[in-house]
Amino acid sequence: MPEKPHPTDPFQDSVLYKGTLKDGAHVSQITSWISPTAGQIKQISSSGGLIIITQRKELKPPTEFSAPAFFEWTIRKLPQIPFLSWRDEIILSGLPDLKETPHQKKIEHGKYLLSRAAPPDSGEARQPPNRNATDIDSKDAPFLADSPLLGLNDAAITGLITRLNAKPGIGRWDLACQVNTFVFNLIRNKELELGFATAPEVARNPSGDCTEHTVLAIALLRRLGVPARAAIGWAGLEIGSETALGLHSWVEVKIGGRWIPIDPTFDQAPAGAFRIVTSNSDLNSIDELAWDLGPPLEDALNIKTYPLKINGEQLVIDDTAIKISRGAWKTSDDKIWLEHPELGQITVNGGIRNLPMTDSKYINFPGHPPARFTESIHQLAIDCGNGKWLYFEELCEDSALTILREIKFNNSI
Repeated sequence: MPEKPHPTDPFQDSVLYKGTLKDGAHVSQITSWISPTAGQIKQISSSGGLIIITQRKELKPPTEFSAPAFFEWTIRKLPQIPFLSWRDEIILSGLPDLKETPHQKKIEHGKYLLSRAAPPDSGEARQPPNRNATDIDSKDAPFLADSPLLGLNDAAITGLITRLNAKPGIGRWDLACQVNTFVFNLIRNKELELGFATAPEVARNPSGDCTEHTVLAIALLRRLGVPARAAIGWAGLEIGSETALGLHSWVEVKIGGRWIPIDPTFDQAPAGAFRIVTSNSDLNSIDELAWDLGPPLEDALNIKTYPLKINGEQLVIDDTAIKISRGAWKTSDDKIWLEHPELGQITVNGGIRNLPMTDSKYINFPGHPPARFTESIHQLAIDCGNGKWLYFEELCEDSALTILREIKFNNSI
């Protein structure tokens, strides 16, 4: 069926179509560009979890294959902004028109305020899961339903539900957080090369990128009675020491009548603010995860956040204060470091959770946040709560213990 006119150089009269391609028992959802004068010029379909693009030779080579994987080619480097993934509010300009959500509000043409969802209050958090099919609200039904992508009754999904071992009587939010962390830890092989896998396939072979995290988390959530859907768009991601924008998918759960984003790829609940939603899907079919292959951004993307505040030994990022008992925080336009009287200058990054390495050691001091030290990369990682992690680089273990004893956090200043 025709969707809209979609000029594609040099075929200015082309129209975008969406439909279904059947080849025996195989059924594939397709997106096709057809010119009334020249015929079909491009088609995107899927097979075995891979996205397949065929096109006329007159078109430019598909940039989708300019890198080893579908998601990898979308990644673009952003200006380095310290603690960007911690921010509760981010203003982006240079965007096209986007749909508005409670966490994505239009300020003016091309300019949007992105915000992190507030965690559920005590009443919302206690909302029970929906275990009884006869009592499902009609608005929630599509987000509790099974589909070929989810396989809610597959033995592999049942096995993971048993391993999850959720406590009886806990509310939707606790279930959502537990599933979020469970999927993050389960998929240790976080690779970009997998095209798309169903939830049972991921359960049997836990590897993949954000789509595999998303589809498995949604299957587990629905099996447990928590309405869940996929969000598709773009997110600010930390890649090593750099910040980048990449195509991404994550999960939204319905708690207390509102949709709260969580992100099992990074174990964030609620998910960070820096995500641009272009569409949602109930995961009825793989076609609903069709990506807009052109980045929905102009070249000149401008990012603004509230300024960091430094008062000697205290660093404040939005609602989080980090205080060091000895030393002082220092900053430039693109980095922050700690000047310590004993240890000297220490590089500091604020990021999201990463999986521990084989030589990581967990450290727990009474009255201090949990942390881990990794000898091979000389890094101290501190869990600051609310999906925020603090990384100190180039430390030996004794120095890491010194820092951990001297640092304190306040997440609600």
